[in-house]
Order: sequence, then structure tokens, then C-alpha cells
Amino acid sequence: MGGLGRALAALQVLAVTVFALPVFAATSLEVGMLGSTAAPDASNRVSLGMRFGPVQPQQADAEFAVTVFAGAQESAWSDGSVLGGAGAMLDLGMARSFASGPAVALVPRLSLIAVSAVGEGGAGVAMGLSGGIGFVTLPAQGAGVRIDAGYRWLALPQDRDGLWSISIGALWRSPREGAKSGGVP
Repeated sequence: MGGLGRALAALQVLAVTVFALPVFAATSLEVGMLGSTAAPDASNRVSLGMRFGPVQPQQADAEFAVTVFAGAQESAWSDGSVLGGAGAMLDLGMARSFASGPAVALVPRLSLIAVSAVGEGGAGVAMGLSGGIGFVTLPAQGAGVRIDAGYRWLALPQDRDGLWSISIGALWRSPREGAKSGGVP
């Protein structure tokens, strides 16, 4: 079994583990930017994603995210043309919430990712690792806000460049967490 086969098998095991767990602590709907370190000024894409993970202080739990993205980037050819493209990412990993004030928490995360993209320049799929941190505000009642920053290392033999992301979105508790008392202390 090659490196890609092992990565896919690990992602499948992680997916089964994640979906076997109870409902996640919180859900966020985020909008943001996704870019490549290969062409920082020319490869920004708009992203829209959903993230499911922990928000209670000192809680470690599975985190799951699905993101779609679209945008344009300059062609690798010297003619200055612009190529359009779109894709999707799946993040499956672990996160831990650390309280940093009343109703505020920092949530670092590490996950396996699968990225697929299609555009005028071709199509592809890549696996890799993702790391990042979220800043979460979640009062005892109602919705909160999540600001997230991350970096994705893709396992591509011809390219060692990664993807950076930054997003902001609305956050709300799952029914499992709604029954617990208080916000993020």
C-alpha cells in the first residue's frame, strides 16, 4: 500500500471515529479566504465552511470541517491570463478548548485533510495535514463568533507549498451542549 493508500485508510478510520461520537459541542458557519504560499498575491479564494467541534473549557474532542472554495489565479504561463477554479476540503481531526476569559476560548486543532479542486488548468486531489487555532466567543444563551486561522501542508511530490486560511463566522451550541450550564467560563 503506497503513501496515498495509507493516508486514505487513516482518513477513513478517523471518519468512522468522528461519526461514531455523539453530536459535536458546537457548530460554526464561516466565510473566509484561502490562499497558497506558492503565489501569495495571485491565488486567493473565497471560502465557505462548516466546522463542528469542542467549545467547553479544557475539552478535547473530535473536530470535523467541510469547506468549499472558488476564485481565480494568475496562470503559470507568461501570457498573464487568469484561470478560474473551485474545490472542496474535508478536515477530520482533534481540537482542544482552553478558556481565556468569560465566554471566550482558544481552540487549537490538528487534522488530516483531503482537498479536491477543478479549474481551467486541470483537476486534482491531495491529502495532507492541517493545523490552526480558533478564537471563540460563546455566551450562555444565543450565538457567538468564531475567528479561525489555519495552515494546510499538502502531500504533493512536486510541490511543498501549502494553503493558508482565515475565516470568521457565527457559532452556536449543539443540543448536547445546550443542556449544560453557562457559557465558556
